[in-house]
Amino acid sequence: DRAVAEEIAQALKNDGHIVFFDKDSLPAASDYNEQIRRAIKAADRFIFLISRNSLAEGKFTLSELAFARERWPNAEGAIFPVLIDKAAPIPDVPAYLRSVHILQIEGNAPVEVSAAIEKSRLVSAKCIVGAGAIALSLVAAALLFMQQASFLIPDAGLTVL
Repeated sequence: DRAVAEEIAQALKNDGHIVFFDKDSLPAASDYNEQIRRAIKAADRFIFLISRNSLAEGKFTLSELAFARERWPNAEGAIFPVLIDKAAPIPDVPAYLRSVHILQIEGNAPVEVSAAIEKSRLVSAKCIVGAGAIALSLVAAALLFMQQASFLIPDAGLTVL
């Protein structure tokens, strides 16, 4: 599945993402397992390419998935399972991956994966902006309350900045 993975990695890099890809990201003579664990711990998202190869018993892809599950016990919003092999047996896909929507490629895998990641970024940004607006509203309410309190007790020494 390396060719598809390389194309997806490049599409994400072209979109401005920092991508950990074993071929490009692992220095020679480094501890392979530890480097991958660290990369998963530092990541915002994890893309798992579902194929007969990636689901085969003994594959390191399943170990990487275990590391991702440690990092994100709740897969929602962080784990992106992508079906790249329509012959892959869906019942063999780990329940952790099936707990979120599996992206089924209909056309070009790099384009569709890149679009799904971008859409997830936009949703996350809206949530952050919404939370910020709530926080700003609370701060404004607190300042308003303190200003009113200073009028109620003029000599209390209350300073509103």
